[in-house]
Amino acid sequence: MSSGKRVPVDHDQKWSCSQCTYENWPSARKCTMCNAVKSSRMIPRDIFELSALEEHSPSIGNVDCNNPEKWSCPACTFLNWNRNACCVQCRTVKSVPNSMLPVVPAQNNRNGRLSPSLASPRLPSPVPDDVRALAEKLQGLSCSSSLKKWTCLRCTYDNYPKAVKCVLCHACRTFDDHLNHESSRSPSISRSETPTKTDASIYCPQGATADPDCDNTIETHKRGRVGKRKLREVDWSWLEACKAVIDGLAEPVITYVKSGGDPAKQISRQDALLLNQPSLTGSSLVHLCLKFKREALLAMVFDALEERRGRNGLKRMPSVIAPGLAKEIRKHVENSLRYKPGPCPGQFFSECALFGLPQELVALSPAVQGHLWEELLDREAQRELEEPEESSPPAINWLPDVMIESGEYSRLFALWNRTAGDCLLDACMQAAWGICDREGTLRRTLSETLTQSTALFYPRWQEYECLQAGLLGYALNQRQLCSEWTAVVRSAAQPGASLCQIHVFVLAHIFRRPIIVYGVKSIKSFRGEVLGTAHFEGVYLPLLWDHSFCWKSPLTLGYTRGHFSALVPLLPFDGASGVNVPGAATPIEDIAGPRRRPGGYRVTNYIPLVTADGKLLPVHFLTHSELGHEDRILRQWLDVCLLDHGGLLVAEQQIPRPHLLVAQMLEEWLNYYRQLSEMYTAPFRVKGPLSGQSSVIDNGSDSE
Repeated sequence: MSSGKRVPVDHDQKWSCSQCTYENWPSARKCTMCNAVKSSRMIPRDIFELSALEEHSPSIGNVDCNNPEKWSCPACTFLNWNRNACCVQCRTVKSVPNSMLPVVPAQNNRNGRLSPSLASPRLPSPVPDDVRALAEKLQGLSCSSSLKKWTCLRCTYDNYPKAVKCVLCHACRTFDDHLNHESSRSPSISRSETPTKTDASIYCPQGATADPDCDNTIETHKRGRVGKRKLREVDWSWLEACKAVIDGLAEPVITYVKSGGDPAKQISRQDALLLNQPSLTGSSLVHLCLKFKREALLAMVFDALEERRGRNGLKRMPSVIAPGLAKEIRKHVENSLRYKPGPCPGQFFSECALFGLPQELVALSPAVQGHLWEELLDREAQRELEEPEESSPPAINWLPDVMIESGEYSRLFALWNRTAGDCLLDACMQAAWGICDREGTLRRTLSETLTQSTALFYPRWQEYECLQAGLLGYALNQRQLCSEWTAVVRSAAQPGASLCQIHVFVLAHIFRRPIIVYGVKSIKSFRGEVLGTAHFEGVYLPLLWDHSFCWKSPLTLGYTRGHFSALVPLLPFDGASGVNVPGAATPIEDIAGPRRRPGGYRVTNYIPLVTADGKLLPVHFLTHSELGHEDRILRQWLDVCLLDHGGLLVAEQQIPRPHLLVAQMLEEWLNYYRQLSEMYTAPFRVKGPLSGQSSVIDNGSDSE
């Protein structure tokens, strides 16, 4: 039978299914393969005739289907009224009869023979120019819409774009289906126009804008299951900012920069493919503004960047001033990890370390000291922890000044660190080593410990959660507990995910020491409204280890509205105590005092175990048998004593001699501000703000 020819269905022979082309027996009312209802309409003999009919034979939309007032859609065969310009079901544009199109000359194929559909000559008919242009436009729209079908990898059936599964074999649609369809287009497309089977071939060419009909868009990737899994870690705010620069929109770019985004971040190859702009690989927001001539948008980016720097301040931590030494410290910390087998297996740090600020910084000039504190501390967290709330006292630095003057206590300072879910890990690393967990060593250790020792941590977590739920008047079932525990383990392994109380409890086992968290009592919104109660404040003990295996010197952290900060003391001066340093704001003894033990370097700092209103800090993740014995448990895991002034219950924090790499990092950090102080106090210094002179000393610190 000739290609493209339609024959009526006869009851004496098998009938072909209109969907899967399966040959069924005449007695079958439905298709055996796809359960499609038997139709009395005229159907094609071969599935490959569909594409040939669309390209070379008269359109099916002009065939009389029992009703001369309706036309059949070439894509879904739905009968539409003649007044409809597009299909009601699939929105396919109504095609125009080929008799109205201009004559296409016959072309030779590779074998030198004429194409079967072009072998017979056609007589040209006079067509007006406006009708010809409209016909070509409608035909192009129809062809472009038909190219959106995706081919099933299992049975090669062409499905419509809205289909999530294959109609024939019910196989799930994958992201690779689109690539296979693009590489196997209709044979009417010439070889020179057929894209190559590469990742970049499915996107727009260099310098061209993205085609709105192209199926490779960010929204299409989000809809697919495989696309969601591949693009789970994509920075969508960054992609929206880049797309906004291309489109000339300002609001997404300004929002990205003000929220802390890096304007110098470069577009990766995957980001360029998602943006349908492969040629933009390696470009930043500034490069995009220059390339697309967005001068006004470029000025707004710089203004937003300056506003963000003026609001948050440029932070110069010791690890930023000495990045090489910070990298060596991270390697040393990773090498100090050990694994303990036995009934309570897990990883731990083999070296005890506590970070403290050198008191030599007090010798700097007052102006440089203020500049140093702005670049080192988290001022907002420090203020929230020190200032009393309406219904609760301050969390830190509430002891009387007489204790500070006598040298029994040092003020705690909240160090700045990264936001989002990595703040807890950064705070622990800063409290111990003075660096942030930028390489994810502590997060990997946390995830592995939770996975390996789930049978040990889960019972205490379950009992603690049920106890907290009982205090609020409701009960948790086993299904809810299992679901929450799965989320806890998953969040520990995902970079940037927020962490909860059980993660602090696990970190206490990794560091082999108690962790004391001072925090706010309630979480408030930006308007000052109370959103809920914060339960992070308290003592976290490594209860699963033996107390003889752990250190008693605790780490101190601060918690303020979803953010953790490292609380570190100020170490005593190497020289004699009580000497006024020229240029210092206050005497040294007013800040730290003599806390050095005789016969060694080890320094003792005292951490209160009670709140400002005299209540004992809660001890988290205790069992029912341990509740009510908090005082005995604290004395077992901490060096607890009573101070002479006021008889307050405190814990001794023994600060050993810092590691050689940490000492070198602190020395380089101090040298930076010493040079800044010398430049500021020089007799013929250049007049101007202190922040403007800091850029003269370190030109590359802004980029860090």
